[in-house]
Amino acid sequence: MKISELTIRSRLLFGNVITVSILVALCVVVWNSIKTLNSTDAMVTHTFQVIDQSNRLVNSMVDQETGLRGYAIGGQEEYLEPYHAGKQAFEQSLSIVKNLTSDNPAQQQRFDEVNRAAKEWQVYAQEVIVLRKSIHDGEAYVNELKALIASGVGKDKMDNLRAEIASGRYLNGEALINNMVNMETGLRGFMLNREEAFLEPYHDGKSKVDKQLASMGDNQLSRDIQSWIDDYASNAIALVRESNRFSSIDDLYAKLAQKQGKQYMDGLRNKVAEIINVEQVLMVERKESANSASDLALMALAVGGVSSIVFCFGFGAFISRSITSQINYVIGIAKQLAKGDLTVNIEKGAKNEIGELTNSLKATAESLKTIIGNMMVASERLSSSSTQLTNITVSTNNGANEQMLMTDQVAVAMNQMSISVQEVARNAVDTAQSASEASDEAIQGLTVVQETTTSINSLESEIESTMA
Repeated sequence: MKISELTIRSRLLFGNVITVSILVALCVVVWNSIKTLNSTDAMVTHTFQVIDQSNRLVNSMVDQETGLRGYAIGGQEEYLEPYHAGKQAFEQSLSIVKNLTSDNPAQQQRFDEVNRAAKEWQVYAQEVIVLRKSIHDGEAYVNELKALIASGVGKDKMDNLRAEIASGRYLNGEALINNMVNMETGLRGFMLNREEAFLEPYHDGKSKVDKQLASMGDNQLSRDIQSWIDDYASNAIALVRESNRFSSIDDLYAKLAQKQGKQYMDGLRNKVAEIINVEQVLMVERKESANSASDLALMALAVGGVSSIVFCFGFGAFISRSITSQINYVIGIAKQLAKGDLTVNIEKGAKNEIGELTNSLKATAESLKTIIGNMMVASERLSSSSTQLTNITVSTNNGANEQMLMTDQVAVAMNQMSISVQEVARNAVDTAQSASEASDEAIQGLTVVQETTTSINSLESEIESTMA
């Protein structure tokens, strides 16, 4: 079916459907592009979140390391606050970032490795904390030992012993002082090295001093020697032995010198850096995808918009032309019919509104032709009838003239009769007047009779009343 055979409504509807279809297709392309942009934007934001949380993992580990170092140096619990806060922050960031990368098995595995490295470092950190706590606990005895040494009680007592022995009042004084010096030497070695082997000179000297004191009896020298042993040497040995139950700062230095913590931390940083590099590569890819979607959307808007405009105008002009050409054809026919040209050739119209109008004009022209033909036949018949009527009129006129003469004669006779009738009428009027006058007189006579009768009746009544 040709488009010219369609109804105007169908043509306009067809044009609108085509236009709307193009706009729908354009909207679909733009919508998909916008959807891709939104999705890509969400993924880029997701990537930034993963990178941010990954950096927070490293930062939380740095906080833990800072707290650990502060505690290792100062030994106070307050220094562990960054360690505990960083440990909690690490767990939170790890949970968030694993949830963000739940759809990426490779990243999940990398974060598992990060968590494993963090756990290994935390085991190392806990060892350092335990070690430093032991040192801190042992420092009480070390400080007590330092206080004992700083008090000078050992030196003072030893100086007094030397002075007493130098006085020469005691036999075997030189041997006694030598044994005391051996004891002092062993004690110093033990306090410096904290090993029981260094106490051998002390024990040997003490054994000899005890024998000498037993032979000396109770005197001031024996009391001073015993006081040095009890008040200084024995306390110092006991304090060193108590401190030996705890770790020393040297143990901490040895632990730190192994650099285990650095190895774990470096491994963790490297793994996080690998994760961030992967996310940055993904972010570049997603940005390129976003740029492609943006370019596609702009191209779709530009090309689709121009194409839609061109098509809409072109198709609209085509539809308008197909409608106006048929309307102009019908207008031309109507003008020719208006001028009285019934010879115009009118083709059969299509099955649409303009076709129906064309067919109506064609039927109108044919009806006008039939009517005019009938009028011409009627005119001819009227002309013939008019001639006959004229002849009849002439004959009627002649007869009328003759009738007029006869009428005049009758009129004269009737005029005379009218005069006679008028005289009879006047006589009748006179007679009527006479009769009226006689009637009046009769009435008056009757009235007189009635009045007389009334008087007689009245008189009779009066007589009767008089007689009575």
